[in-house]
Amino acid sequence: MAGFSCIGRDYTYDVPAMFRGRRTFTALMAAALVALATQALAQPRRIEGTVTDEHGRPVPGAAITVNMVARFCLSCPSYQERIEGSGRQLQSTTNESGHYNVAVTGAGVYMVVAAKESLGTATTQVALLGSFGQSNPDSMRRSFATANLILRRSAGARTPAGGCAASRRPPEAFKHSALAAGSAPPLARLLLWLEAVGSHTPGCADIAAFEVGRFSHAEIDALLRDVRELVSFLRRVRGPGPGGERRDRAIFSVHGRRLTLDELERVFYGGNPLVPNEMLRRGAVLHTDIAIFVPGDLSGDPLVGDGGRKGWRTGTLHWEIGRQLLDSVAPAPAGDAGTLRWYRAVSAYLLGAGHLAEALAHLERSRRVFPKEPAFLLDSAYLHQEFSSPSLQASAEAVRGDGIEVKVESRRVELQRAERFFRQALALSPDDAEARLRLAHTMGELGGGKTAVAELRKVLDATPDRRQRYLANLFLGRVEQSVGRRGEAERHFRHAAAIYPNAQSPRFGLSQLARQSGDRVEALRALLDVRHRAPSDADTGDPWFDYYHPYLDDSATLMNEMRRLGER
Repeated sequence: MAGFSCIGRDYTYDVPAMFRGRRTFTALMAAALVALATQALAQPRRIEGTVTDEHGRPVPGAAITVNMVARFCLSCPSYQERIEGSGRQLQSTTNESGHYNVAVTGAGVYMVVAAKESLGTATTQVALLGSFGQSNPDSMRRSFATANLILRRSAGARTPAGGCAASRRPPEAFKHSALAAGSAPPLARLLLWLEAVGSHTPGCADIAAFEVGRFSHAEIDALLRDVRELVSFLRRVRGPGPGGERRDRAIFSVHGRRLTLDELERVFYGGNPLVPNEMLRRGAVLHTDIAIFVPGDLSGDPLVGDGGRKGWRTGTLHWEIGRQLLDSVAPAPAGDAGTLRWYRAVSAYLLGAGHLAEALAHLERSRRVFPKEPAFLLDSAYLHQEFSSPSLQASAEAVRGDGIEVKVESRRVELQRAERFFRQALALSPDDAEARLRLAHTMGELGGGKTAVAELRKVLDATPDRRQRYLANLFLGRVEQSVGRRGEAERHFRHAAAIYPNAQSPRFGLSQLARQSGDRVEALRALLDVRHRAPSDADTGDPWFDYYHPYLDDSATLMNEMRRLGER
């Protein structure tokens, strides 16, 4: 989850995500007050959300299409009835704030598509639970689902081949859940989970994700113990030796039930072989999609708590479940390429989506499992660099005055943590120009002007890409300005402006230099020039605007690669 939030009964407002789009704290407070003022009112079923561009700016006038692809049904054999064809389409348009709200008719799986000329389209799926099901009323109570979409000029996440509406298995999927339900509840959960892992379509909010997403925290804990027992059984059966005879005699005894390996595979795993490591990876993919697509009330670890008052932000336990499943990969998760792929993709997703509290926990585990992997040291540095950003520091300071405990340290402390992680990453990967660029910027912010200049010159000597050349010159301009070398500062600001002609930041720097030298006419001229160089211009504006969230473009690619772990 992101940095901190204000919550009404059914609302979570993600503060850093708002500030990353450079909105004001006033907008946050207004949203929170609206949520609190309306929390007692009965809400119709609806899907709502916000559409933004890759810079976090709201996109007004985007066309929204909502289409139910499957409805949840207690009387149906699988609890789900697929809707053939396109189904009924509901349409709307985002308002000036990029927000939309679409009333829908029932509980089910909905596909949401946002489209805007010149920005392309974005698609996601959500499960709207409403009051469907009675086994876990607390997690079923919500009558709305949230689908936030980002329109990018670059390619985003792709819908799986065959689409999400088509199930991996026939319509009678989960027909064996009734058999499982006739057993003791812990066994029923284990068998239902096994069937969900075998039938889930990666990247979709399907019935498999919905069923497992209903489990409570206590049920999940019990399930994980049973999964570990199942993994131990499978490794004994599939160990070295004449497997055929052992397979015939292999009996998995759990919760008073005796199941053969053949029964487990044929009845509950779609007839596919149960290979321990593959099952664990597929399980991690399932719980990743539950964390993203299925709403729930399982507690997460907030970055900012409220000292015990109502308003503690809730999240999802399913990121942690994915990590715990992969802990059982043999011979060790640290040597498994699939486990590394999962950790990398989830790290990029959490950082790119602004779920900073979850990212903090995830990266702590990542560094323990993969202590020599530079990517996790870099991601940790990115995270603490974002904690040091002026917008997040201002947000955290604003709520400290209300007695709220904030798990974000001072700007200087967060910069020092970022510097430490950048240095560790460069010790393992000394040719990483991006890490060196960011280390230099961090050192400059900490007052180390001379060392920052030396590192930035190394970046420029290493033939960086266009964006890195721009940022290196911009940072050199700032450092030279801070130590009084105005001629050098002006030269670097002008170099940066030449690399990205529509960028605003170097022109602000030039205006400051002119003002410091007493040339008010030139200072004003540079500011007027800024007015005519909006970030929406064709050259995509200023790379500085995205500096504190580096995974806007890469997270979708990494997630798509990770989800292949769940495919056969």
